[in-house]
Amino acid sequence: MYLFFAEISSFSVWVILALVGISVVIKNFWCRFLCPYGALLGVASLLSPLKITRKASSCIDCSLCTKACPSAINVHTADRVWSDECMACMRCVEVCPVIDTLAMALPGKKREPVPSWAFGTLVAGVFVAITGMAMLTGHWQNAIDRQEYQKRFLNLDSPQYQHNRGEVPQYGPHD
Repeated sequence: MYLFFAEISSFSVWVILALVGISVVIKNFWCRFLCPYGALLGVASLLSPLKITRKASSCIDCSLCTKACPSAINVHTADRVWSDECMACMRCVEVCPVIDTLAMALPGKKREPVPSWAFGTLVAGVFVAITGMAMLTGHWQNAIDRQEYQKRFLNLDSPQYQHNRGEVPQYGPHD
């Protein structure tokens, strides 16, 4: 990554400047529209049964929740936040001055709120479960053996692994 910025091309500079310029006008432009990780979070958000819900009867329409939202979602107008941009950061819930007006909840008429600690524990549990399942089924490992790792590690400073400015390196029969 260092070499990308150390020997940056003029095209890359223009792309970075354009992204910075657009980000000044559109908040979090890269994160909201171009970042692959943001897209993955968006899909996870849409698939999640837990959503930020608002009780319209107790809401005082102060808009503090919308102002606190890093994704600029209009939380104060939605009964249930159904957006791929919602990261479930809970900032809107934290700033709401009326207790139990905003909460993370399951769908349904009852809408029992899920505490922040329970939501965090659930997310961590899902991560550990998926990672553990991948390890148990052998999908966490790759086909490179220890000897190959050691060989590659010892040669990290060789020209073979250096930035080649778009050229494909020539590999020998024993590489």
